[in-house]
Amino acid sequence: MSLDFVAIDFETANSFRASACSVGIVKVENGEITETFHSYIQPPNRYQEFNARNIGVHGITKDMVLGQPDFMEVWNMIEIISDGLPFIAHNAAFDMSVIDKSFEHFGNLVPPYEYLCTLQLARKLYPNLASHTLATLAEFTGIGYDSEQHHDALYDSTLASQLFKVIAQKTETDNFYEVGKSLGLKVSSF
Repeated sequence: MSLDFVAIDFETANSFRASACSVGIVKVENGEITETFHSYIQPPNRYQEFNARNIGVHGITKDMVLGQPDFMEVWNMIEIISDGLPFIAHNAAFDMSVIDKSFEHFGNLVPPYEYLCTLQLARKLYPNLASHTLATLAEFTGIGYDSEQHHDALYDSTLASQLFKVIAQKTETDNFYEVGKSLGLKVSSF
């Protein structure tokens, strides 16, 4: 068995989950990064307003995504790269809701995907930490953290992939499904 998965992270233009404006993915096979992908995404017309709070978090503006592919075009690339592997995300509830609401907006059903949440896993593994943010966990586990890159979708998905590998090592598992099982968490799916 081997540690194979895809880490994914989205940024949104506003509070609507269908307003994805950036995505980063990191493909890991046999515990090693084999491919990365980043794209800006032009949100649908209905969700193109960029909230000042969101811009303050990720620095992405409406001008930066003009002419970029829409969510479904980007998802086609994600499907090719992920090649059916399960996903991980830090605070997966957010990222999976972006996928769900974006597919809903385009009138498509979400394909069947499995995923685990590194936030939930870290809370189980490190229950005494005061904070389980990606930044805190990256520092705590020795991965390292660059505050200048925080909320860059590719950077955050890379950190999440490294965190998942640390969790796998700490739980002495080398398989995606065993990581969750070792901490009493079931793999979620669409």
